[in-house]
Amino acid sequence: CKMIVADPRFTRTAAKADQYVRIRSGTDIPFLFGVLYHVFKNGWEDKQYIADRVYGMDKVREEVLAKWTPDKVEEACGVPEDQVFQVAKTMAENRPSTIVWCMGQTQHSIGNAMVRASCILQLALGNIGKS
Repeated sequence: CKMIVADPRFTRTAAKADQYVRIRSGTDIPFLFGVLYHVFKNGWEDKQYIADRVYGMDKVREEVLAKWTPDKVEEACGVPEDQVFQVAKTMAENRPSTIVWCMGQTQHSIGNAMVRASCILQLALGNIGKS
């Protein structure tokens, strides 16, 4: 399987990853929505899955495409557009997949929102509830 690590620190896990993305601490949401921007922009979302199982993704799509453009994402988290694009492409081409988060997301003051953003990306790709 492909492994992508997004972390401010270069860890032992990052050293083994196919892709390592160094985000600024606390910028998980801009990064995740930056990935989602490319998913929507390139039509990589699972349209049937969304139609059958997801409520409100149209509003998420509108907000992400309007507010989380590559320049805004790079400004927020320090990750260049081509790297965010590559993460989105890898996730879109390797489904079903999962996102594993640990204390880095959950112990922030906005940890709940970070976890929700991770779940939204998974829903857009149609990965929730699949083996």
